[in-house]
Amino acid sequence: ALLLGRAGPFCHPAAPAVKSPVARRPSPGSARRLARFYDERGTDVVHAHKGIAHSAALAATFLSAPRSRPRIVANRGVSFPLDAFNRWKYRVRLAAVVTVCEEGALWDAIGDT
Repeated sequence: ALLLGRAGPFCHPAAPAVKSPVARRPSPGSARRLARFYDERGTDVVHAHKGIAHSAALAATFLSAPRSRPRIVANRGVSFPLDAFNRWKYRVRLAAVVTVCEEGALWDAIGDT
């Protein structure tokens, strides 16, 4: 496991902290750097806590080598409906969604088709 960014008090001690290759605002350059990061480290899973991080992580999977494309675990802390792009984003290369909301609210927001 790898942690992008700073290690916090709740991080597993075996997960090394690595400076994130993604800028505050993802760009094509950030996606290429993140894809290279996936390729060099053999990343299996990426946990994205924010929507922008999820977008950057997903974009990088399309630029990384097929053998090193990680699955994405995304946080979704809101339950408002998603637009077409974000509905797609929650269906592609997604291993799991972590959410804190009423039961069923996430699927009402994402749609189950």
